[in-house]
Order: sequence, then structure tokens, then C-alpha cells
Amino acid sequence: MWGDGKQMAAGFDSEDYFGLSGYTADQLGAMGFGVWTPLQPKGVWISEGLVQLRIAPGQRTTQLRGPFFRWLGGRQAVNPADPFQWRNRGVQDIGPDGQPRTDYSAARWFEDFQLDFAARLQWSVTPKYKDANHEPRVSVSTGIRLSAAPGERVRLVGNVHDPDGDELNIKWWQYREADTYTGEASVEDPSGTRTWFRVPTDAPAGSAIHLIVEVQDDGSPSMTSHQRVVVTVASD
Repeated sequence: MWGDGKQMAAGFDSEDYFGLSGYTADQLGAMGFGVWTPLQPKGVWISEGLVQLRIAPGQRTTQLRGPFFRWLGGRQAVNPADPFQWRNRGVQDIGPDGQPRTDYSAARWFEDFQLDFAARLQWSVTPKYKDANHEPRVSVSTGIRLSAAPGERVRLVGNVHDPDGDELNIKWWQYREADTYTGEASVEDPSGTRTWFRVPTDAPAGSAIHLIVEVQDDGSPSMTSHQRVVVTVASD
């Protein structure tokens, strides 16, 4: 909470001025803080870091394989000036307008995790489970780490379930910015739970294609869950 008087540790992080209120940016700067986001009134909350493991079931396994796999916090890339440092500065995802944006690798998930957080708050004041909305469950029984040769047709079986019986909208899509394959790939039936994906014939061996299955319910607030499948291109 903004202005609650709490910080991670005094002097630990020059960007952690959320516990303070009633100061201007210049005053905070004079106190040694690096003011990187607009100041907010006391009581405004920040939800960063609260829902990452819940909203991305299955991402824990893929995310740990490399920072470039990153999920809600955005992707990372090697700092050109320091090969031992990974950072999200300068990493670009293509926004809805078709233009590259430096914030979109995180911003593309903002609505999903803010609604997730709103639902969690609703749980805390709803005595009966059936009176609140809950996230849909999604998994891929054919595996989330696959290997296939160029031109090979890969079967994908998504398992989805909503604990509240809500209607579900299913969408498969290629996360191109996370790929090491530079071309375009597609799922044959992007709205189906059981579908197929054909590895592009020009995909080089060793490259990876990231496919996301996104499942959104029609509850209130609407909740969305995701699962990532990484297809590594094998030799012919």
C-alpha cells in the first residue's frame, strides 16, 4: 500500500519509496530515491508479484529454463555491455497496433493479472465458494516440452475445466517474441482443445517455437489462465 510506512529494508532499494507519502518527486530525489513512476495518493495499492505462480500454471518449469522465457514480469535479454547480466530494458514485444513496444512483454498480461487480483480480493469477502468466480484450469496432456522435425504435424490436447461451470473461450497463439525461430507458425484450430500444429519447413534444427493456450471464463471478474508449450525443432 502506498504510504503505509513499510519498505523492504531501509536503504536497500533506492526505487522503493512506496511506503512514503506526502513528498514531491524532488523531495524524494533529495532523500536519495530514484523516482521512476508517478507518485500516488496514500492508500493506492500495487499488485506486483502477487499472482505470477497462480495465473501461469506450468510456467514455473519453462520459466526457469531461461530469462527469455519470462512471463508476467516481461522477457529479458542479455545486456550488450555485460554478457553476464540479463535485463528487460530494451526488450520489445509487438503491441496491438503492430508496432514494437518496450513495455509490452509485461503489459500484454496486465488486464489478466489485475482481474485475477480483483477476484482474490472478492474471495476474501465472499463466505461461500460458489458465490465467487474462480480461475479456469488448463493443462496440456500431450506435453509442454515437445520436439518435432520440420514439416511434422504435432498433436496438441488441452484439458480445460472451470470450477464454476462458466463458459470458456479458448485461444492458441504463437508467442513469436519468445521464439528462437524467426518465422510465423500457426495452430490449425486455434479455438479447439484438441488441435494440431505443423512445424514450419524452414525452421532450423535447434530453434524453439512457443505456443500459448489461453483460457478465459465469462465470470465476474473474468479470469484467464495460460499454459505454454515449447516445441524444439529436431533434425530431419
